[in-house]
Amino acid sequence: MKPMARSLRLAYPNAVYHIYARGNRKGAIFFEDRDRRVFLEKLEEALEKYSMICYAYCLMSSHYHLFLRTTKANISQGIHYLNSAYANWVKAKHSLVGVIFQGRFKTILVDAENYALTLAAYISLNPVRAKIVKNPDEYPWSSYAFQIGLRSPGQMRFDPLFILNMLDPDPREAVLKFERFVLEHIDTESPFKNLYKGCVLGDKEFVESIKKRIQARGPDREIPATACPNVTGMSGSVEAGLERLVAIVAEVMGIRNISPGRKHGRNVSRDIALYALWRHSPLTLKEIGNHFAMDYVAVHQAVARLTKRLMEEPWLREKIDAIEIKLGGVKS
Repeated sequence: MKPMARSLRLAYPNAVYHIYARGNRKGAIFFEDRDRRVFLEKLEEALEKYSMICYAYCLMSSHYHLFLRTTKANISQGIHYLNSAYANWVKAKHSLVGVIFQGRFKTILVDAENYALTLAAYISLNPVRAKIVKNPDEYPWSSYAFQIGLRSPGQMRFDPLFILNMLDPDPREAVLKFERFVLEHIDTESPFKNLYKGCVLGDKEFVESIKKRIQARGPDREIPATACPNVTGMSGSVEAGLERLVAIVAEVMGIRNISPGRKHGRNVSRDIALYALWRHSPLTLKEIGNHFAMDYVAVHQAVARLTKRLMEEPWLREKIDAIEIKLGGVKS
């Protein structure tokens, strides 16, 4: 029997996607509110790490929806990181065995100019269609309340203006129009009924542009979840890339090396290395921690600590910029 072809997943800079992932055998992926809070924390990490922007999300008990823009061609890496990080946490928290998510996550390329409003409304109305709430603003686990200004998204890379500016240049008028638009679409059919290749949502012109991208790429249509080129060593392995990045951090910080378990100036050099690996490699927090003989929670705390310091101490930002230049000109 011929193996079933994997679904098309085309990635390119500034692509816009609807992402959908469900629990294994349609089972739960969220068991309590803390699980949802942790998922949103992991989402925030993924958005920052992979330079993605969120336009809408909704967390249901057995699945989630995301509406994202990727500034780089890295959707596979970004969502793989998100799902892996959350699955590892929730399995440890609830003593679960086996897989959490069912197969590959679903990726739909979106013609944002023509379908952004419809998609944002569709995602916001999930809990209403499921009869969990009567109005979307009553549901605490979607971005709808952020979109209409009832809650703040905090530091999350969430952009409410992308949708609102399509409706009216005046923010207040735009919010009112968006609320009306969403409520008017409660009974609207799914926008995903007629997709090109099962994964492209757009008008004829948009679909034709995607066809050209597919033809140009040929059989290699998916960006594989491999090492980020900026941290890949001469051998092409993740381990070689890790060693290269750590060596660059040591050079910029003016020290001989950064050895696992050793402290350097209150750990600032090690924290910079942890931050750079988290920001510019496909490694999980656990994998980064293994190299430095640290628990993944300690890695997360170190990255959060340095992220905060970057906003307060310009000299640290200069060090990070110097490291990223040596990595190949990539600046966060």
